[in-house]
Amino acid sequence: MQDCSIAGLQDCPIVALQDCSIAGLQDCPIVALQDCSIAGLQDCPIVALQDCSIAGLQDCPIVALQDCSIAGLQDCPIVALQDCSIAGLQDCPIAALQDCGIAGLHHCPIVALQDCTIAALNHCSISSPLFPYLAANIQFVHEFWFNVKHVFRLSLPMMIGSAAQNIIALTDSLFLYYYDVHDFAAAGFVSVFYLVVAAIAFGFSKGGQILIARKFGEKNYDFVRKYFYAILIYELLLGVIVFSLLYFAARPILSVFVQSEVILNKSILFLDQRIIGLIFAYVGLALVSLYIGIKRPKFILIDTVILCSLNIVLGYLLVFGKHGFPEMGIAGAGLASAISEIVAFVVFLTYMIFDKELHKFQLWKIPHFEFSWIKTINSISFTILLQSLLAIGSWFLFFSFIEKLGERQLAISNLLRIAYLVLAIPCWGYSTGINTLVSNTIGKKRHQRVLKLVFHSSMVAFATTAAISIPFLLFPLTFMAPLLGHHDISLIQDAVPYFRILLCILLVYSITTMYCNGVSGTGETLKGLTIQAIACATYLTIAFFAVKDPVNGLALAWSAEIAYWLIQGFLSYRVITSGHWNFLKI
Repeated sequence: MQDCSIAGLQDCPIVALQDCSIAGLQDCPIVALQDCSIAGLQDCPIVALQDCSIAGLQDCPIVALQDCSIAGLQDCPIVALQDCSIAGLQDCPIAALQDCGIAGLHHCPIVALQDCTIAALNHCSISSPLFPYLAANIQFVHEFWFNVKHVFRLSLPMMIGSAAQNIIALTDSLFLYYYDVHDFAAAGFVSVFYLVVAAIAFGFSKGGQILIARKFGEKNYDFVRKYFYAILIYELLLGVIVFSLLYFAARPILSVFVQSEVILNKSILFLDQRIIGLIFAYVGLALVSLYIGIKRPKFILIDTVILCSLNIVLGYLLVFGKHGFPEMGIAGAGLASAISEIVAFVVFLTYMIFDKELHKFQLWKIPHFEFSWIKTINSISFTILLQSLLAIGSWFLFFSFIEKLGERQLAISNLLRIAYLVLAIPCWGYSTGINTLVSNTIGKKRHQRVLKLVFHSSMVAFATTAAISIPFLLFPLTFMAPLLGHHDISLIQDAVPYFRILLCILLVYSITTMYCNGVSGTGETLKGLTIQAIACATYLTIAFFAVKDPVNGLALAWSAEIAYWLIQGFLSYRVITSGHWNFLKI
């Protein structure tokens, strides 16, 4: 027998098998096996498999198994199993299971959860009519806590780490708010444009994260290494291409979307400095995808704190020209962010070189590339890239629509964007975490847990977002005036009606983004892209016509985002609950 301790059993023959298919065995008291398909077993008192500890059980037929599907067994007093679907079992007094879907169980007085451990149970029967109700609630609480614990453990560090670009954009906007109203308005526009640029790298790193998480769940460490290097090369080449494009063609690209010459010139000043760190940021996301994929995100938080802290210090020095540094305004904000990204990359790479936990992946062995890896990465990453470009690109077009309403409306929208970026940070962490958890769960062959995992994550995301957003957005003067200062309180006052719209957006977003990222985590990125395209087309159509109203245009345009998230959430929910998403093999 393997990994199974049984005591107190007498006169029992033992047959220990591994990787074997057994059929038609009769009168066999004990069969210990691993990864085995069993059919047609009758009068079999004990079948003990891996990771199940049973002691002191007498006169009790026992079936303890892992990853095995059994049907047609009757009169089985105890069934202890993990990750197994069972149908047609009757008269089963005790069912001990973890992460399992069971149908057709009758007269089951005891459901004992967690780790298949049953001891000294002799003729134990509970017949209270309340038990089925209590058992169902106990199981829900257990599964909810199990999922929430893993979501928090992975997502909390990533709430900061995955939102690094948002935090940088927020810091730049805050400094420029105090510096100059035109610089502040331009920062709102060009920061969203740079998020589009960052989305290109983020799309491929997210695809790599899903691939790495799946192979890590399968314990296929060789392919973890291969996919990491493939993503690394991808990001490096992309960084060089995008840097060259922005270096030579930034003005022609931006002039298509901007009417104001002041906003255009200041945007170019920002980009000329910001792109210095672009290649480092792209390659750094490949390192991030590895650590998220193997569920070790803690250093991402540390590195992001270093990045943001340095950006704050350098931004203050270079925007305002303090302590002997030149006063550069919006250009200083771009240079500060670029230098911070370079330093953060060097720190992360240094940590990675000395990280002993990575030795099992043998990253020092550079693999020979095969076309099949590239094909697999493209099948996942390219569609995620297009999703990111559609999402943030739509937001960029949205701000270009707002710019046509005037600089005051653009400044109000930038203020709303700042609040949006801050309050969405928890959901950024949760959504990135759900990508990894869903893919890792599928890699472990626990497909039936995915729906509950996404649902429980959406509950946590909604509660967290509501707790921080409701007081902040219902009382913006109380919370934002100390943050932004009192030298232009009229801007906050003008934005008050729109903060109510933003609250509705965030509450809807907190739920729907979990389902959207759950779809990506399953590997069904083509369906995710289709959903994104439908939502973006609706969003931009509403916003385009909304800004033609000179009175209510801004309110109607921002309300379009509610429709955007509702469409994405509904269609993603349909995909997750369809049961047809888990057939993709990667």
